[in-house]
Formats: sequence, structure tokens, C-alpha cells
Amino acid sequence: MPFAMFDPDVEIVYEDDWLIAIDKPAGLLSVDTPDRKNASAYSLIKDHIKRKTRGRQSAYIVHRLDRFTSGLLIFAKNEQVQQDMRSHWNDIVFERRYIAVLHGIPQNSEGIIESYLREDPQTFTVYSSLKDNGGEYAKTRYKVLQTAEGFDNKEFTRRARVEFRLDTGKKNQIRVHSASHLHCPVLGDRKYGNALANKLARRMCLHHRAFGFTHPVTGKKILLRSNTPRYFKEIMHLLPSELPLS
Repeated sequence: MPFAMFDPDVEIVYEDDWLIAIDKPAGLLSVDTPDRKNASAYSLIKDHIKRKTRGRQSAYIVHRLDRFTSGLLIFAKNEQVQQDMRSHWNDIVFERRYIAVLHGIPQNSEGIIESYLREDPQTFTVYSSLKDNGGEYAKTRYKVLQTAEGFDNKEFTRRARVEFRLDTGKKNQIRVHSASHLHCPVLGDRKYGNALANKLARRMCLHHRAFGFTHPVTGKKILLRSNTPRYFKEIMHLLPSELPLS
């Protein structure tokens, strides 16, 4: 059901009396910024719920996605459900899968990354350490689905389409693990990537495509899915080109 009255690119993928989940497009903020100059998924969903329930319910933030990450984003419709989801997150959530296109090809076709993530309060950049640096423990599983190499705009490039499974959900976790440990940043990641990777992509190629959880009220297991953006598939088809003349 498209969310046409607000944004034709925002689609509701699940809704009941307690929860609502959308397929967030890249570029849309998850929550409001202090200046409130830009619309956010939260403000759109809040308006939708208030209008639908004539003010009896609102939207409550359960988790977030980075602005330029697309995919599944869920909100609660009351504070109790929000608290239940947040307080029992590790027990309730049983599946979080992302799909990404990386700049470069990981050395191993699959594996597990475990590290400690710590954010610099001045730059808001997250750094990863294999040793406990006082940061938060993070664990990511990955599997390479497809690789490609060739020329893009006369630049030789190697790419990999990779599925990530989160055992923990920390800020910028996939982006930092990809860049720091796989040495293959997410294509289009302007924070943890590089100039060439950014030049060859029109968006950050990271998408939350599967979210499984036990419903905090009904107890039912729910698995939500979102289709991989078409752009991710298009960007993996590297067309052969002649080497630039020396």
C-alpha cells in the first residue's frame, strides 16, 4: 500500500494495531533533526497514524536506519510496545539481513567479523578495534553473493554484492566492518568510503532487506522482506571498455 499522500516512494509493508513497518527510501531521515527542515520517516508515519486514528495513537521510534540506507524500518504505535521492543530487542529480533554492494572484493567468500566499535564524540565517526577499546561489542556475518570487475566510466573497478547478517545492531556497524576489516567499503559511502567509490555510485549501496521478530503483543513470529533495489543489480553489470590511452 503506497504512502502516496506523503511520499510515493514510501511504502507500508506491515501494519497492525501495535506496529507499523515501512520500506524507507535512501535519503529519507529516520527521525527528525533539531531544525526540522527536512521530512523524516518518523514525522510521516506519525501524521499517518494520527490521521488514521483521529489522534488516538502516534508513532514511537523503535530503531533507526542511516539516512542513505534504504529498507525496512519499524515503529511502535504506543509507548509500552516501544519499550517492550527496545528492552527485549535481543530476545525478540531473530533476523536482520542487509544487502550491500562493496567497492572491492573481500578476500574470503564468507565469514564473521567481531570487534569493538567506539564513536569519536567530536567527529561522530565510528572506529573499530579487534581489542576491547571501551567501545561496544559488534558481530557481523557476511556472505559474498556475486562479484564483478571491469571498467566503469574508464575506471577499472571490482565490486561484490554481499549479504550481511547482524548479531548486534550498532551505529554504522556494517559500514565500519566493511571498510575496516574487509577493506571493501560500501559503494557510495561518503563517510567510510573513498573518492573513487563515491564517484562511481549515485547512492550508498546498503539496504535492510529482511527483519524477523517475535511480536511483543501477539507472540507470533513475523518475517518482513523488502526487495533488493534494482540499482544494486544494475551497478554489478560492469561493461567491458578499452583501457585509456597512455
